[in-house]
Amino acid sequence: MRPSSNTPTPVMLPPLHYQGLDAAQPFGYSPPPNTPGVTSGGAGVSNHKAALAAANATAQQVQAGMVRTADQMLDGDGSEVPQAEDLIPPAKRQRVAKLPGGNLYPEEHWIEMHPYPISLQVQLPNDSSKPEWKLDGSVVLVPDLAMNLLISTLRDRIRNVTGSALPASRMRISYQGKMLTNSSTLGSYNLEDEDMLVLSVSEPRRR
Repeated sequence: MRPSSNTPTPVMLPPLHYQGLDAAQPFGYSPPPNTPGVTSGGAGVSNHKAALAAANATAQQVQAGMVRTADQMLDGDGSEVPQAEDLIPPAKRQRVAKLPGGNLYPEEHWIEMHPYPISLQVQLPNDSSKPEWKLDGSVVLVPDLAMNLLISTLRDRIRNVTGSALPASRMRISYQGKMLTNSSTLGSYNLEDEDMLVLSVSEPRRR
């Protein structure tokens, strides 16, 4: 049976050619001269252009796949797949061993080694005499603390997290039995992520 005269002439995709590093697209499809079935102004031109556009899009995807890394692979919903090391907070990855015998690193060195903010745990006292102070003996987590943060500012952060009305002047903060002074920074005490501080309440000053 002879093919119908209405059957369009099949369009053959030309081979993939390397066009040089200076080209806008190093790999692409270039139609060879006198390509059969491609005539000026005919339907074959439209079909051929459409086929070339699809083929070049595929070539771009192949080229992109050649330079992508594992970290850039996307999940099915288009979001980037998190890597195992990205799920670990920087503070966990870069935790520095403290010196033996209670010795401390110099403050400036400790701050340089910890450029990221940390979180600290604070053990509250159990004092129900003043409900507005909200001192129920629980442990609260105070996040986003820079190493150069002053202890005086830390007291305000604790009040914000707990919603306590305890006057800052009566707050005392200690770490491993040592009282922290208001004018010192977290770095000066070599504090690390999730270290435990203890909050206590001082006696009111006598007038």
